[in-house]
Amino acid sequence: MSPSSPLWVLLDLDAFYVSVERAKDPSLCGKPVIVGGDPERGRGIVASASYEARARGVRTAMPAVSAARLCPDAIFRRPDFAACSDYSRRAAAILESEAPRVIPASIDEFYLDFSKRAGFDFEKTSGAVARLRARLAGELFLPSSAGIATSRLVAKIACGKAKPDRQILVPAGDEAAFLAPLPVGEMPGIGPRTEPTFLAAGYLTIGDLATRPEAERRDFLGDHTEYWKRRALGEDVSDEILDERERSIGAEETFERDLSEGEEVSAALASLSETACFRLRRSGLVAATLSLKIRYEDFETITASHTFREPTDGYDDIRQAAAAALERRWKKSRRLRLLGVRLTGLAPKNAGWLPLDFDNREREERAFAAVDRIKEKFGEGSLRFARGTKKPERAPG
Repeated sequence: MSPSSPLWVLLDLDAFYVSVERAKDPSLCGKPVIVGGDPERGRGIVASASYEARARGVRTAMPAVSAARLCPDAIFRRPDFAACSDYSRRAAAILESEAPRVIPASIDEFYLDFSKRAGFDFEKTSGAVARLRARLAGELFLPSSAGIATSRLVAKIACGKAKPDRQILVPAGDEAAFLAPLPVGEMPGIGPRTEPTFLAAGYLTIGDLATRPEAERRDFLGDHTEYWKRRALGEDVSDEILDERERSIGAEETFERDLSEGEEVSAALASLSETACFRLRRSGLVAATLSLKIRYEDFETITASHTFREPTDGYDDIRQAAAAALERRWKKSRRLRLLGVRLTGLAPKNAGWLPLDFDNREREERAFAAVDRIKEKFGEGSLRFARGTKKPERAPG
């Protein structure tokens, strides 16, 4: 393998929210631990479950009440978002000490690009990943899993097969053979809603996407035939690094009690907007579009979007856009169970554009940079803009 050949790693911090709680309180090790909503209040979902709890059937996104029934001796913890943010940042710093390029995919997933590391091949990369995983476990008490391959797609699937606390290497040339026997539902992009459609059409494995007769595949997949074939062979279809324009950054809350008071809802939305903005700025990105998610007490969910005049990472831009979207879409006679703010159309900051109000934005930038430094040091929730209202309690979800 030449130094310029693709060489990707996906490293995933196992049961991350649980691992952070165990790093804070080692007495939780070896016990069934669930991080998420409070089952006694009947609200919220499972954000993360230890493998001891998963063995009892507990799964991420399951209602906390259901998890408590499956695992009555589980220890429930509320998410410590500030601690998780801090541990994620510290994990990234460790990965950056050896990987030439680290691209966060989420708070607990990181793509490592060893493609341009001179003299690196699969063997050396595997050794480097093993050292990094040992450091994460030894210094931060964070177990991790990793997949190593020539494409991000195969690295991601291999990482999933490596869980928990292992690493799997798929050598160059073995991608299609590695993927072929796996259930079709293990292909990213084929989720619980679409998998039954593939199964009904006779596509039981990933290999079927590449090997079934061309005419048969085209009848089912239409214009997407070549796309699925290439993915089934282990290729990254897009040349964009991590398809950055399709990524998103955001924050959402499922409230402990449904909200109806305007000031309470405004305070919650402002907090979400600030959190999403901080994460955007920390990633060195700007956003072109904001999406607001509203879920009513009967679980009806609606969305609203706003496209900015220019890509932005400004706190005021994001808060005002979210507030305007809420004003347009919220039926104030109905109580709110969940709010979410998501930023899309992401691009690197200062990539060929200047703010229209450059002078004012430059002053704002200095002020908000100070806010960012405080949040980086003490956690996302350490500083909020004054609202005059008490922020409601929240549950993940």
